[in-house]
Amino acid sequence: SITKTKIQMPFANSDKYRIHYESVGSGPAIVLLHSFLCDGEMWSPQVKQLAEQYRVINIDIRGHGKSDVADTPLDIYDLVEDVVAVLDQEDIQSAVWAGLSIGGMIALRAAITVPDRVSHLILLDTHAGTETGFKIAKYKTLVLLAKLLGIRPLLNIVAKLMFGQHTRQTKPELVTHWREKFAEMPLASIQHMVNALWARD
Repeated sequence: SITKTKIQMPFANSDKYRIHYESVGSGPAIVLLHSFLCDGEMWSPQVKQLAEQYRVINIDIRGHGKSDVADTPLDIYDLVEDVVAVLDQEDIQSAVWAGLSIGGMIALRAAITVPDRVSHLILLDTHAGTETGFKIAKYKTLVLLAKLLGIRPLLNIVAKLMFGQHTRQTKPELVTHWREKFAEMPLASIQHMVNALWARD
């Protein structure tokens, strides 16, 4: 069972960045890629179930969680390379890539650029196209406000973007937990990740 399985939490080096991840379970490999502003903790309930049958690689995307701050401009293909660096370190040739939001965007590009590393895709609440002009303007405005005011005054707006009304009403402790985690994310990471999102191909 999962309680008897040793969880390893190492880092992989990708370019100059350290990418933090959790490795647990055994069997076919599955990579979990969280959404923007979150980290691998988002998948905790799924990890426990999946690790009973799979080798779960739960990654903190660059700039998130315990991975290094995203302190220079990047694109989503750079994030694909980060995941490949983790797979190389774990000696995994091919895996299922499961991604939510930006995690799904990373997985889609992996399927195109390194198809031999992708056995299957699981895509949740993500997008295969370019960003709309309206959302680009909204993202740029939020980043500008965060630079001027800090992230905390924007947390109510961010919570409404990240959680549906039902969750906000029925699980306020969950929303509060993640609001605090959002507030801890470095502004440099937010800015460069937002730029990668709106500039995607």
